[in-house]
Amino acid sequence: MEWKFLQQRLGFNFTYYRTNTHNQFFKLPALAGDKYAYRYVNAGDIQNRGWEMTVDVTPILTSDFTWKTSLNFSSNKNKILELHEQLKEFAYGPTSFSSSYAMKLKKGGSFGDIYGKAFKRDTDGKILYETDGERQGLPMIEGDGNTVKVGNANPDFTLGWTNTFSWKGLVLSLLVDGRYGGKV
Repeated sequence: MEWKFLQQRLGFNFTYYRTNTHNQFFKLPALAGDKYAYRYVNAGDIQNRGWEMTVDVTPILTSDFTWKTSLNFSSNKNKILELHEQLKEFAYGPTSFSSSYAMKLKKGGSFGDIYGKAFKRDTDGKILYETDGERQGLPMIEGDGNTVKVGNANPDFTLGWTNTFSWKGLVLSLLVDGRYGGKV
């Protein structure tokens, strides 16, 4: 929806969407007897839902000087509805010297989920330490050494504020934006 008022000096724009992305490209191990080590398949279904709202105002409009300002807010949530039947999870993104953390796609999760080794904590949030054995004194690992979901890289919402000043053909624009939430 888009509305304009006061001779286009005040405007509102609102968008809601829900989309599904089907048949992403996945690399799977080859079937027995195949000539190659891997095969590629199209599979999966990821659903995105979100909304975006913009308010724009022109507080000053003269023959020599114009000031336009707008505020934009958006939020997107996604869910992995399906991968390939032979694919329980799919690791993607940059790899580093450490294999302790990875971005993974898992059915029921979200694009952007981060999995890693996490420390066990008590009810006050303090790290628990091993009390005996060869790991004595080291932090206890949650999930029996397997990786657990530690967060999601996607922001909860984004916000942007733009100001544009025009004076006798000279234009100056300033944008301030931010991502709020998400783990990095």
